[in-house]
Amino acid sequence: MSVLEMPPCGVLGAAAAMRQAAVDLLSYDLSALSGREAVQLLEKSDRRVKLALSMYWTGLTATEGEKCLEIAQGNLRQAVQNWKNV
Repeated sequence: MSVLEMPPCGVLGAAAAMRQAAVDLLSYDLSALSGREAVQLLEKSDRRVKLALSMYWTGLTATEGEKCLEIAQGNLRQAVQNWKNV
């Protein structure tokens, strides 16, 4: 079930709202992705927004993006800058 198909009720509704906020952040605020593309990227990144953004901005795979974020101690800006300097 995709983020856009989840029913808004109870705890599931809160989870769906958080996922929708992540999709909105990716698709409207921080990238040129459509809503559907943002959902797909979030699925590839195991619903981790920082990882999804690192993948989008650098073209890295989830595994590579995870490693960059690990080296940068979770700091997205530093992870992307480190990748650019390699």
